[in-house]
Amino acid sequence: MKHGMRVRMIYKLVALSLVFLVSEGLFPDSNELCSVATISYGGEALLFGNVDFSSWELTGASFYIYFYPASEDGYGYVALGSIRKENGRDRVTFFGRMNEKGLAYSGNGVPDVPLNSHPEKPFSIYSDDFLLMTMRECSDVDCVIKMANNFDWGNSSSELDQLHFADSTGDAVVISAGKDGELAFTRKEKRDGYLVSTNFNRANPENGRYPCWRYNTAVEMLERIESENDLTIDYLTSILDATHVEGMTVNTAVSYVFDLQNRDIYVYYFHQYDEVAVLNLPDEMAGVLEGAICKGKPFTNLFSLETTEMAKTEFEGYQRRFFAIIVLGAVLGIAGFSIICQYIYKRKRNKCSLIQEEMSTQDAREKEEQK
Repeated sequence: MKHGMRVRMIYKLVALSLVFLVSEGLFPDSNELCSVATISYGGEALLFGNVDFSSWELTGASFYIYFYPASEDGYGYVALGSIRKENGRDRVTFFGRMNEKGLAYSGNGVPDVPLNSHPEKPFSIYSDDFLLMTMRECSDVDCVIKMANNFDWGNSSSELDQLHFADSTGDAVVISAGKDGELAFTRKEKRDGYLVSTNFNRANPENGRYPCWRYNTAVEMLERIESENDLTIDYLTSILDATHVEGMTVNTAVSYVFDLQNRDIYVYYFHQYDEVAVLNLPDEMAGVLEGAICKGKPFTNLFSLETTEMAKTEFEGYQRRFFAIIVLGAVLGIAGFSIICQYIYKRKRNKCSLIQEEMSTQDAREKEEQK
């Protein structure tokens, strides 16, 4: 095979492997997950969003909704969370809460950037739980902002990511890292309207995936709400559906709507929007046993067997496809590497043959001259 043909074949094999890996999303940025929005109109105020998980986080994970009653620490609240085994222990991750006063939050993942540390602040993200404190002590966004400003967030935004809070009045704020290394607060106007946060920093769009299709889609659909009659759970569900993600490496595992006025919670499992679990925070709090720390309900009790089995089957299908693509990519890579090695070996062998031939010719000339 000629040199040019070999090089072209190598390029094609390498390109083919990269096409498979990239097109199938095998290089996701795990920091860029989740979408959140607040919408208020008339007397209504709602926070809703999609919670995305990478495949390794989904493997072995179980999803729950927890109800924590009021205590000496403050207000009661509901929390969406997951449990998975990590190093032999149960790791609980919370990804959305709403307290009995109608204050709620969720968050987005964005790439880490430097922050200016403030050890002089009264609280530290390394020793105090900011999110828990907001749920226990705050009833509105102004309180959240004041509390955030009393925290030392360290020298990186890794503990902050991007937080989205909303209250029962329809006020909302996105807290993120500003270009100057200080906290930035992107506020929603205190009137009818919306605030959206997805996979880029609202205060610094260069930090994250901008422009963002999820953001554009949510904004376009929210713009169509022109009256209280347009603001329905079904319509918000359609926005969740339009902005969810699914694939081998990242999936929207949980979607939710928090009704901040009525304290209702709407939950969807693994981007299946034809079934919803509806719960009411005050009603569920009344069912917490006296003296109990919390009451937890697994998703298997909230949804039909068909929905939970469909989620399991779909995820396992993504996993099988993922490993198949990895194997195919590895085979193509090995094939390309093998061709490269053969090419290098033959080039060296041909070069050695030429050198030997030249040496033999030189020896023959010297012998001829000696005669």
